[in-house]
Amino acid sequence: MLRPGRIFAGSDSIASEDLCGFHDGDIYPPVDPESLASRLGVVGFTATKIQFARDGGWFACSARPAPLAG
Repeated sequence: MLRPGRIFAGSDSIASEDLCGFHDGDIYPPVDPESLASRLGVVGFTATKIQFARDGGWFACSARPAPLAG
C-alpha cells in the first residue's frame, strides 16, 4: 500500500530464453512491459512511465496511485 502522492517504482529484466533457463527449477513470472501500464491502471495507478534500458535487457517503471475519493 502506498500513501497518497507517493510513487511506485520498480524494474525487471526483459523475458528471454536465456533468462528462462537461468530460472530453471524456480518460479519465473516475467512481466510484460508492454501491458504493465494498463495492468497498473486497473488497480488504480496513473501517470505510469516505462523506460527501457539502452541494451534492451531490462526496463524500469514508475506510477502514482490515483487520488482517494471522498
